[in-house]
Amino acid sequence: MSGIKRILVGVDLVGEPPVAPSPTQWAIEQALQAAQTLDAEVTFMTVLDGPPVDTEAIVTDEQETLDRQGHAEQLHRELVSQASARSVTAHSQIVFGRSWYEMIRAVLRDQFDLVVVGTREHGPAHRMLFGSTAVKLFRKCPCPVWVTRPDANPDKQTVLAAHDFSDVGDEVLNAAICMAQVIDGRLMVLHAAETPLRASLVRTECPQDEIDAYVSKVRSEAEAELQKRLAMTDFRTVQAGTKIEVTTGKPELAIEKAIEEEEVDILVMGTSGRGGVPGFFLGNTAERLLPTLTCSVLAIKPAGFHCPVFDAMRPWWTDRAANPASTSHQCGLSAAAAIDEARGEIANALNADPSEVIFTSGATEANNLALKGCIGDRPEGTHLIVNAGEHRAVLDPARRLARRGARLDVVPLTSTGLVTVQAIEESLVPETSLVSVMLANNEVGSINPVAQIAEAAHSAGALVHCDASQAVGKIPVDVRELGVDLLSFTAHKLYGPPGIGALVVRRRHRPVRLTPLFDGGGHEQGRRSGTLPTPLVIGFAAAVRLAVAERERETHRIRGLRDRLWASLCGWRSDLRRNGEPEQGLPGNLNVTIPAVDGEALLVRLRESQLAISSGAACTSANPEPSHVLRAMGLREPEARASVRFGIGRFNTTAEIDRAVQILRGCVDALS
Repeated sequence: MSGIKRILVGVDLVGEPPVAPSPTQWAIEQALQAAQTLDAEVTFMTVLDGPPVDTEAIVTDEQETLDRQGHAEQLHRELVSQASARSVTAHSQIVFGRSWYEMIRAVLRDQFDLVVVGTREHGPAHRMLFGSTAVKLFRKCPCPVWVTRPDANPDKQTVLAAHDFSDVGDEVLNAAICMAQVIDGRLMVLHAAETPLRASLVRTECPQDEIDAYVSKVRSEAEAELQKRLAMTDFRTVQAGTKIEVTTGKPELAIEKAIEEEEVDILVMGTSGRGGVPGFFLGNTAERLLPTLTCSVLAIKPAGFHCPVFDAMRPWWTDRAANPASTSHQCGLSAAAAIDEARGEIANALNADPSEVIFTSGATEANNLALKGCIGDRPEGTHLIVNAGEHRAVLDPARRLARRGARLDVVPLTSTGLVTVQAIEESLVPETSLVSVMLANNEVGSINPVAQIAEAAHSAGALVHCDASQAVGKIPVDVRELGVDLLSFTAHKLYGPPGIGALVVRRRHRPVRLTPLFDGGGHEQGRRSGTLPTPLVIGFAAAVRLAVAERERETHRIRGLRDRLWASLCGWRSDLRRNGEPEQGLPGNLNVTIPAVDGEALLVRLRESQLAISSGAACTSANPEPSHVLRAMGLREPEARASVRFGIGRFNTTAEIDRAVQILRGCVDALS
């Protein structure tokens, strides 16, 4: 919630009761108050039924629409002026269509961070009346939704965080703290601890004191974990009197009770993403709560669920879907133009020319095209240099070329996982056709001196290929500064869609001649046949754009998380070994050897936990052999097996880092 900068406010023109404040007036007031607190801007949006009217020929229905349109315009001018008086930047949108649909379209188009709409109470219990717009927004809107209601009791200034230990639980905490600041209220955190064994204990007629002891233990553990998570927030910035309560049983009953007893003004609850389509799955608790609520409610989406990459791809799967190679009609021309724009954006991020970017199905295909394409159909008499730390997507095609007659040299790694210029120079011969060296190692994060290696290889007349899959989007990558002839990378390593990658083929003084891997259509300048998947290409460019824009800030944040993780691990055990270059490695990579541990047993334990780490590359995880990279760095087989690789990325949090240490400690301690 602290990152909210754009707020969309639904302004309703109909159904307002005569008593002030009306639901819409209250929603506007709350939104402006939030904008002031969060230093955000607001956009007032009114959705009118029917088509817009801009003709002089007015009939009855059109006259009514025109009157409402004029009313909306006048109201919006007043609202923008009201916001300006409170030093809040405000905008106006008046559209025609269905309210919830147009608001969601606006969120996707204009990247709003919060939607605020009003509702009203009904019935003797003063319960919320959730209209179709509010319910649709809850279930489908890809950003947090705050449904407000006017309340006659100004003393109700408690924000209730309905917390759980899911991915969205910590987001709920942070959002509730933020809302408490907005209304200058107190914070209450409620956690309904799960007791999965209680029913079975009752069925087996376990003594009541043992059942009570079990439930008490669950509650104590949950409270300790909740206190720990709360300590990582800025909850001290809200009013004194923060209350923490851990219960067992049905969450909705505990929430209803807390709302009544604590005079809750705003309930903050979490939702989870459903499939690949932006939307909320409210879950049984939320679905049962909605008809009974007597307070405002803020529904929080999981962190990072709003996906600009997916948003960019969506139209090319639906209303703009077309074959970019079919340039005999406008649909195909539009798709081709979009691909050209994406190609240019990707090239610009690498300081390459757009004509040098060849799209492939991923880095594996790009690596194969680079190696096999350069060596050609007759590998006899050619010489190829790779290194022992390369990904299997380079090592395997190199070995296949060796089986077909090429001479292959695999140069060693240093103890920190680096390829040295000297090792390459010692292997260069007049027959060397290609040197392939990765920019950053995928297992230990070491960054190789590619520019110096390329200079040495070019001096000997060889071409240079670089697998930069782990580097693009994480560190600056400039193909001209690197001096390589070919550079491969993939979208999914920088939060883009799987199934799309690229090979940059430089247009230097010495043109690179590539033999295609397959034929059929002559696409991509005859180097890679096959219809391009327009949505994936568009998503690829969007992911590159986002990664480049966020790189500097994310590098600092992710490196801090990695250093925190390493410090916590060292505080647990002083005999841990860190593999790789500690100062010159990728910011989010940490590879650690845990001595005196059965590596296979540890992996089994970790596989059963919630921790997503590995012992090697994901593409070789089905292979029971220890990491070939660690073995090449000099680790013995038991040490390599007892090593784990942490990959820290864009969506990881401090709480997850601390939780990862706890899980790893628990798994290791269980093996002691």
